[in-house]
Amino acid sequence: MGGVEYAGVNGNPTQTGNALSVKPGPRIGLAYQIDSKTVIRAGYGIYWVPTFFSYQNAIGYSQTTSINASTNGNYTPAISLSNPYPNGLLQPTGNTLGLASGIGQGITIFSPSTTSAGYSQHYSLEIQRQLPTGIVLSVGTLDSHSDHLLQSGINIDQLNPSYYSLGVSALSQGVANPLFGNGGVGTLATAKVSQAQLLLPYPQYSSVSVSNASTAAALYYSFYFRAERRFSKGLSVLASYTWSRSTDDITGASAAGASNIVQVTGPQNAYNLNGEWSLSTQNIPNRFTMSGTYELPFGKGKPFLSGGRFLDYVVGGWSLNVLGIIQSGFPLQVTQANSNSLIGASYMRPNATGTVSAGTSGSIDSRLSDWLNPAAFSVAPELTFGDTSRFLNVEGPRLFNIDFSVFKSFTIRERIKAQFRAEALNSTNTPYFGNPGTVLTSPSTFGVITSQINYPRLVPAGTAVYGSRSLSTDGSGPGAMAQSANTCAN
Repeated sequence: MGGVEYAGVNGNPTQTGNALSVKPGPRIGLAYQIDSKTVIRAGYGIYWVPTFFSYQNAIGYSQTTSINASTNGNYTPAISLSNPYPNGLLQPTGNTLGLASGIGQGITIFSPSTTSAGYSQHYSLEIQRQLPTGIVLSVGTLDSHSDHLLQSGINIDQLNPSYYSLGVSALSQGVANPLFGNGGVGTLATAKVSQAQLLLPYPQYSSVSVSNASTAAALYYSFYFRAERRFSKGLSVLASYTWSRSTDDITGASAAGASNIVQVTGPQNAYNLNGEWSLSTQNIPNRFTMSGTYELPFGKGKPFLSGGRFLDYVVGGWSLNVLGIIQSGFPLQVTQANSNSLIGASYMRPNATGTVSAGTSGSIDSRLSDWLNPAAFSVAPELTFGDTSRFLNVEGPRLFNIDFSVFKSFTIRERIKAQFRAEALNSTNTPYFGNPGTVLTSPSTFGVITSQINYPRLVPAGTAVYGSRSLSTDGSGPGAMAQSANTCAN
């Protein structure tokens, strides 16, 4: 059993850890031209991850005095506004209580064993080929391996699994509290506590959460294809597709694309951190993007209808633009009601039955009320840990978005130009739904999608006028002043 120690008190050091002051970051890049139209490129580099450092936990150096506003369910007040704290304000104790500081509280400490700053090794390989049609095709891979990433939310005050054989009845039984009367709060301020509380590694606290532990790791690898036709004859097109896989054991990360789902902040079992390795919260296996611009061949300097200034005002200067994104959904994180709070676990995952697939099949619209199959899971009993992954290989709804715009450029004078813009954001009016409910023990919401992340089709239009004129020292000579005016009509 340990307790809170203060930096610089009783011979304690004023700093912990071993943050590297010198962080070598070698980079190397190679390029080899096979022929006049084919190039191979490769690269490697080490990149250091920014590390967050903070002061020691401030237990004892802050204090809160609560107001007892009423003693009868707020029917009548129990305080005087002229003297709301008749017994005075509770004063911070500083470090005077020593190991008795924070009894009965949940405390957070910064890891004293941080030995290295996090870093990531990046690898890349690409083959680029110019095709006869003027299209440049690139095929490549981009990978990374990250170590010593910061980990948060690990409760090191979780009951050791060696005591689980005692059973729930014995662990929850009330026993005499040896800490009673020693200034504790919460359950530690009562004459009896559960047997499980006294068997914790640090029984005087409700939890001991460690932050900034440099123990996490991550892997990412991807393959991509990119085709580009640079601006020629009024047309520019860029399209790319990426397949990737991202895995890690960063338990403090929130679920991406989250909507009406429970967020977890620590490992299921603090004694088995390897069990947290799974798909990353940001894993997106498939992503396709495309953009294009086409200047219509009409008006001054174009093949068609190029005669006359008035005609150019009407048909010249028009361009069409499109931007599209199609990508997989984020991985889902299935949890259940936590029946292991007795032993200090922050959350629980269910077991996998292995009889059916966790995800259902069909179109997005047909699966809004049954995205997940409850028959694929079973509730993990107390004093056990579910065997499903932290994130499943089951994705939430995918994103499909296409933005379309039309631009019209005018030349009002030699140095004054204007542009009209009309845009259709989410032009196909395709909804992007949030993730389904993922708490197995909430059957009314499990697998049910109830939210939409994006907006319906939005069509703003407007004009912009921009240009410059000469200025002098008195406001009318050499110099330049940009002028702009914008209007927007929905």
